[in-house]
Amino acid sequence: MRIIRGCWRSSQGAPAERWRPAAAHAPAVNGYEQLLQPPRMVCDVTYWMNQILFDLGAPAFALNTAIEATTLASRVGGVQCCIMPSCCGLYEQEVIRDRIRPGDMLVISVGGNDIALAPSIFTVLAMVLLMLTPWPFLFWFHPAVAYFIGLFRFQVQCYADRLTQRTRPAKIGVCMIYNLDERNGESWANMALCILCYTCFPSMLQRRMRLVFELATCRIQVPGSEVVPIALADALDGCCTEDYHQRVEPSVIGDQKMARLILHRLGWQCETPGYRYQKLCRAHSCACSGSKTRLLNEVVRALRRCPPSPTMLRPCASFAFLALIGKASGAFEPGYLATAANYTRAALDGYLQGRFGQPAGELPAKGDPALDPCPILNSWPDKVEIDAPNPCNPLASAGGWTSEAPGSGMPLVMTWSQQCSKVGASLVPETTYSLPSGGLFGTSRLVPSLMGNTFQLNDCVGYTRYYIDEKVYHVVGEPDAHACEIYGSCDGSVFLQFIIRDHAGRKIAHTPYLRLFQSSFNIEDTSGLVVAHVERIGHWNPMSKMCSTKGHRWLVKFPDLTLPGASAVFPTAADRWPVAKLVTIMATRDASRLSSGLVSPSVCEVEKTGLLVISMVFLAVALGALYILFLRVGVAPMQNACLDFESSCCPRRKMAATSRFPKYTV
Repeated sequence: MRIIRGCWRSSQGAPAERWRPAAAHAPAVNGYEQLLQPPRMVCDVTYWMNQILFDLGAPAFALNTAIEATTLASRVGGVQCCIMPSCCGLYEQEVIRDRIRPGDMLVISVGGNDIALAPSIFTVLAMVLLMLTPWPFLFWFHPAVAYFIGLFRFQVQCYADRLTQRTRPAKIGVCMIYNLDERNGESWANMALCILCYTCFPSMLQRRMRLVFELATCRIQVPGSEVVPIALADALDGCCTEDYHQRVEPSVIGDQKMARLILHRLGWQCETPGYRYQKLCRAHSCACSGSKTRLLNEVVRALRRCPPSPTMLRPCASFAFLALIGKASGAFEPGYLATAANYTRAALDGYLQGRFGQPAGELPAKGDPALDPCPILNSWPDKVEIDAPNPCNPLASAGGWTSEAPGSGMPLVMTWSQQCSKVGASLVPETTYSLPSGGLFGTSRLVPSLMGNTFQLNDCVGYTRYYIDEKVYHVVGEPDAHACEIYGSCDGSVFLQFIIRDHAGRKIAHTPYLRLFQSSFNIEDTSGLVVAHVERIGHWNPMSKMCSTKGHRWLVKFPDLTLPGASAVFPTAADRWPVAKLVTIMATRDASRLSSGLVSPSVCEVEKTGLLVISMVFLAVALGALYILFLRVGVAPMQNACLDFESSCCPRRKMAATSRFPKYTV
């Protein structure tokens, strides 16, 4: 049995006493019935994660160690004006930092209270500017968008890095807040929702939240861990009122949907993420083994050795979110019991120090069907032909990967198509890869980078699996005769290099320095072993715009993994798909590459940049027209109104009839 050692989930929440119904409790499950006294749990996200894992029979459990009503500013500080007494340091952060291990999973959900519960003046101004700005003007360099990118990307990334600075977990899930209830009902937050025009136009706030998710949360990177962006709006979209309490807080059903979504995003096959779980708050019989019960009792005894103190931790039922997926086979290890009620820090530290000296558990195997929510390739051919963009149809860039095996009839391996991104702030197109059955396999897109160009290779749910870097070098001096004659590159020499990095940013393979439009080359790993051989099929010019019925194709040959000299950087043949994506990216960019090695702007970039310029000109003209109209029509009435107000509220003093001072005349 494969063991997932842990999944830490850290977040914040509004005070539960304000909205939590008294009936939202259930008997403890998944081992907690042996630990909690009385054995009752609040039906929050952590409870439902335990309930679902228990019903699945999964070797895992969830643990909650977050703190209510706290902000991101109270954890990392920043321009948000720290207003919490525990500024930049919480004990729970120290517990995670000191105890987390490589097999754990950390799930973070923070930032919502920085906007809704305790916003700073900077956050208020940014939110007002964000809501007043029309949608076509919202790009990453917009001041309000840039502010929230700094909050939800860089500060959350700093927080995650601080939590895991000693040991990197297997996965780090970062959540974005869910959509609020669109129905105008009773709520303590109605005033704030009215100011944001959420009741009349809920899509305004929802689209801006999705934009921040795409530009900030999806781009968080923590070296050494796989970052999993989780949009809670996929579970709570605002259309189902029964998912909410007081419009802004999740109900028991809403918590259940979020728990299912989180487990699904982490790789657990637990039905549809938004499916309503029908086993609502039912009692369960104890299914603990003898060793599990003994260890739970041992935990209780260890944590009760010290009497309660004023610095005790809050009960686990009151915390917002922090879950741990842990080992539950054989001897049950309850993990980091940072949320156990009425236990002091000294008792907790003593128990944790004694229990967690053994090495971390085994990580799940890559491509395990029970843990991978995306389609899995069962096989991969030794030779793959990849279509380059067809000059006959420059506006529709699409193609396919086919097998070149003899007698195979050229079966289709995968198709790819390139289209403009639906996100308003993204200028570059996105390439989509689909299986022959029509299912989505993954995507790739260019992301901003200071040095060269970096492409993200994402799977079907948006998780970044690999990165591909494109480097362009210009060497001053004698030009390459072939490139000068065929491609017109006569100003020195141009070299390109492509680098493949894994999800943690580690370099795993690369090409040599390639001359401009080189027709064949090898891809090697860091040890110099061959990963694949790439060559152009036929004699065709990548810069040519002439239509040809033969098409433009590349051939990728993979060596036998059993032969000496073959690289094992991709352990199985089915894991070699990043090489095909690299060749596809190279082919699509070669179709627009100039003689200097740089790539001309795509149709998406031209269209969206033109729309931006036209919108900015229109806005400037509109503001100028309003200013001129105000000067011509509004100045005089406003001046008269000010004078009337001054004369009525602040009249001038009347001069005395006679002066005390004599008048002198010359």
